[in-house]
Amino acid sequence: MKKKDSQNASLKLYSPLKELIPYIKPYSRSLLKTFIALCGAAFSILAIGPSLRFLIDSGFQTENLEFLNQAILILIALSLVLAFSAYVRLSSTSWLAEQIVTDLRKDFFAHLLKLDAHFFDNARLGDIITRLSDDCTLLKTLLSASGAIVIRGFIQFMGALILMFFTSLKLTFFSLLIIPVAFFPIGLLGGRLKRKTLEVQNAQGKLIAFSEERLSGITTIQAFTQEEAVIHQFTTLSTANLKTSQKNLRMRALLISLVIGCVFIALSIILSLGGYSVLSKNLSPGTFLSFLFYALIAAGSLNEIAEVLGDFQKAAGAMTRLLEILRTPSRLNDVPSNSAPKKQLQGHLSLKNVSFAYPTRPQVQALENISFDIKKGEKVAIVGLSGAGKSTLFKLLLRFYDPQAGSIFIDGHAATTLNLEGLRQTFSLVAQETTIFHDTLYQNIVFARPEATYQEVMQAAEAAYVNEFAHSLPQGFNTIVGDQGKQLSGGQRQRVAIARALLKNAPILLLDEATNALDPQSEALIQQAISHLVKDRTTLVIAHHLTTIQNCGRVLVMEKGKLVQEGTHQVLIKEEGLYSKLYAKKFRDEES
Repeated sequence: MKKKDSQNASLKLYSPLKELIPYIKPYSRSLLKTFIALCGAAFSILAIGPSLRFLIDSGFQTENLEFLNQAILILIALSLVLAFSAYVRLSSTSWLAEQIVTDLRKDFFAHLLKLDAHFFDNARLGDIITRLSDDCTLLKTLLSASGAIVIRGFIQFMGALILMFFTSLKLTFFSLLIIPVAFFPIGLLGGRLKRKTLEVQNAQGKLIAFSEERLSGITTIQAFTQEEAVIHQFTTLSTANLKTSQKNLRMRALLISLVIGCVFIALSIILSLGGYSVLSKNLSPGTFLSFLFYALIAAGSLNEIAEVLGDFQKAAGAMTRLLEILRTPSRLNDVPSNSAPKKQLQGHLSLKNVSFAYPTRPQVQALENISFDIKKGEKVAIVGLSGAGKSTLFKLLLRFYDPQAGSIFIDGHAATTLNLEGLRQTFSLVAQETTIFHDTLYQNIVFARPEATYQEVMQAAEAAYVNEFAHSLPQGFNTIVGDQGKQLSGGQRQRVAIARALLKNAPILLLDEATNALDPQSEALIQQAISHLVKDRTTLVIAHHLTTIQNCGRVLVMEKGKLVQEGTHQVLIKEEGLYSKLYAKKFRDEES
């Protein structure tokens, strides 16, 4: 019973690799070509044994030059077959591995893009990138090299064992008693090696995640002069990673050395038994040499398998890490695109008793019992202190999260009954922190609607006053703006965001007004761009300026996740409440 449990545990170590089968199936023809090449290489090596026997017994012992020449010609022919098989195998396996891992990467990346915001709230970007790059590379190594070595080694081992049986039954019997000892270390240490390998991969993921986070915040580190502290943290993580790797390498070295030791002890015993048989005239020298050759092939095959076993352990660990994310479902239940409303959504928003708490802090209500109705084309300002729930409201409207209670309706359709893509196409978002990609200025704008014409992009750029700075860039709209748009100022990035929203031309605009930290000239340009943007659209704007509030027909006042006041600016300043206090503290000076 224990033996069976041990076998099951051993198989379970590699079970994640079976998830590669669906990715391998489409390339069955290439796989067959590779298998034939491996068989050709294995059989050409095994065929050397009979050639050696022919060379010794019929060539050297009979001193027949013709037999000797024939044997040499056979060996040359086998060498050519072996070389051609190696070429086919190496070229086909490398290309096959590239195709399979490319498909896996595409699926992994596509799944990431469909996961909900809660996943990314908890995930570390550096660790995700490690899985996408390093873990996939480990699988590529397995498919392009290690897997082929194991298959060829297994074919050679089984072929050598069969030929040993036909060459000398007595020596094969003793070999079968001794050789299985070589498998003992694999069963003994295989499970530990898998666990150590997974620990190494997780430690490397943490190190890369730390590096990515700190390099992203390099200006903050330097501004606070915390370089030495961060170096110390990096050194601590690197040392921990090094120690984990050292334990893994020692375990792998121990496994390989034990297998090699067991195999060659077995060969030594077989050599001594064969030697006695030759001396007692029970076995010809040629037959013994060919048997010894087969035994060496069998031993060498086991040694090859043992050496690449670590690659299988790494690949199994890598696949486990990839599957952790691939098997993570989105918390948002999407509906088929063909269930979308027949008419295009117009922009009537309605919230009924919406309550929400972030999954990472469920005990804190970010929104509590929020209800309001916004007609098509209406412009509504949202005001409140930091932490009131204004940005959270936008996240729910875009369905980055679903509320725990209540419902959101668009044109009378519950948000959860709409296809996610269709729902989000109804909104244009201008966030306070604009995401700019490491690409050209033009591509950053057309990102909102890739099918847009050049003329449409230029019209959106002109309406957002992007032209004001685009022509001063080295290559104009074809200028690479750098990672996160570092070559652009805050106001310029904001104008790019407005251009995107104009190009998308969605019926509902969500605007997180971001003019607080801008100089008066940039702020004036952005305000003008916003005036183009809000025209004929349902607009919900998180307002920081009185002018923005006054341009809206209605104001929603939020405090600690609750909607505490609602009305026009003129009505609200006359009421005793939060809005009048905000007006007195913040907006009155602006008005004067």
